[in-house]
Amino acid sequence: MSMNKKYIIFYSIFFNLVLTQTFSSVLENVMDQKPLWTGSFGTVSIDGQTYNQISLRPEFNLGNWGMGFDFYLYIDGDGNIYNESWNFSTFSKAYSTIIDKLKYVRYGYPGDNLYFKVGSLTRVSLGHGILVDEYSNMMRYPEIRKVGLQAKYFLPNGIGIEYIQSDFKNSPSLIAGRIDYPLASNFSFGLSAVTDINQNASLEDSDGDDTPDFIDTFPNNSNWQTDTDEDGLSDQDIQEFDIDGDGWDTEGLTESEIAELQEALNTINELLDLDGEDLLIIDEDNILNPDRVITFEDLSESITGVSIDFTYHINENFKLYSEFAKLMSSRKDLILPNGEQWSPGYGLIPIALKGHYGPLSFKMEYRKNSEYFMYNFWNRSYDLNRSIVNNNSIETKASQLYNYGAMEGLSLNVTGNILNIATLGIGYQDLKGDIWNEASNNGLGGFVDEHNRSLLSNLSLNTVNVPKVRYLNGFYQKTNVRNPFDIQEPDQNTIYGYDLGLDISESMVFVYKSRTSYQPDGQGGFNKVNSMFVETQILF
Repeated sequence: MSMNKKYIIFYSIFFNLVLTQTFSSVLENVMDQKPLWTGSFGTVSIDGQTYNQISLRPEFNLGNWGMGFDFYLYIDGDGNIYNESWNFSTFSKAYSTIIDKLKYVRYGYPGDNLYFKVGSLTRVSLGHGILVDEYSNMMRYPEIRKVGLQAKYFLPNGIGIEYIQSDFKNSPSLIAGRIDYPLASNFSFGLSAVTDINQNASLEDSDGDDTPDFIDTFPNNSNWQTDTDEDGLSDQDIQEFDIDGDGWDTEGLTESEIAELQEALNTINELLDLDGEDLLIIDEDNILNPDRVITFEDLSESITGVSIDFTYHINENFKLYSEFAKLMSSRKDLILPNGEQWSPGYGLIPIALKGHYGPLSFKMEYRKNSEYFMYNFWNRSYDLNRSIVNNNSIETKASQLYNYGAMEGLSLNVTGNILNIATLGIGYQDLKGDIWNEASNNGLGGFVDEHNRSLLSNLSLNTVNVPKVRYLNGFYQKTNVRNPFDIQEPDQNTIYGYDLGLDISESMVFVYKSRTSYQPDGQGGFNKVNSMFVETQILF
């Protein structure tokens, strides 16, 4: 879907909602309420550069409605304002600037008959999570601010309809829809569909010219992209008279104009005493062969998943379910390293048990999948590794599914309160089957018998009895590897981080947030990517 069509759809939905009498009256009432004002100052890292941050965040609440804004300035060490946050030079930039200041708009709460939230999305799952599990559009906040939508509505007959979109500013990494249909009072059927319309849309594009930085010879100039003859002058530069380096271009010139040009070049050659490679000549064949300008549309690669599930409610605390999912790629040229063609497969959870008892909740699944499938494809780290550049070649998450063969095993998730000291969540997967090994089959590559394991953990400290600590939360995740406990060998599926809030006074909190992920270094290893966010929040 083009960006213009996306804007039209979003604006239509938004303004239809705004212009209804009910919403307009609610909005007036909300704005009449005394807002909760939060201010902050601190530092933030964007594109490797540190900025000072000043922000105001008013929030309004009335009944089921809630609305919050985030008005902020980023200022560098020289006192210059980061103008991308307040850019109205084009329609698309103005759109991003305005919607960027929306922290959230909310109606209701999860579990209500009608609930929706526009803004940041965290811990989003679809169905029982076979495709979408614990997804977040906040993993690169505040460097990248996304404005998404999560909405769910239950009809009077019990049918549930859900829609999720991870972002309205740029190409969303997640668009999903789901229908829950009750077949009986304790038995239901669910159907879900998920897509990322272009995984490569996440590649860096510093100048916004629709050409990713890694193939943009001039990544900081939106008017220039290629340099065919590598002379430092862009093919798009009006002063580049020799695009392919074999003589002055004569495309579009008449014979008399070409003759005049040749005479002028001869004069310059004589005056400057030029010869050899420095000699100015005319392109005899007039065949330019310029490098092609490649855009995100040229690199478009979508991945789509569909799933069905059946759920049987044993009682209020426990339920049995079964879930099936199939992944599909828009690419028809998926080739294994040994030359064989492949396509994404399917995953099955024949039987699973989910429940909660007191402070303990759990989910236990038996899993069995075909070749080229990954459970929880859209997970917490998806926005970090949906597409990465490795040694000047693109690796989408979908294109790496060839590493996983047919497997089966167990997955267990447990969350509980530990002596009212902390809440700990642990998720562990252990599947046994085939994993691709480049060295097998005499170096041609092939599947070998191996384990595919994942570890996900969350820890939240109960700070009621801890002086000066407002909150302390941390997480660690390493998925689809042989040994997730090996912290010495991280890869692109490894992320960890923490959020710390310290009370300075009753109305002032020091906040420190840290995220660490890893990207290929092009030499078989991985570079650490750190993201930090430091600020002091003030409650007015």
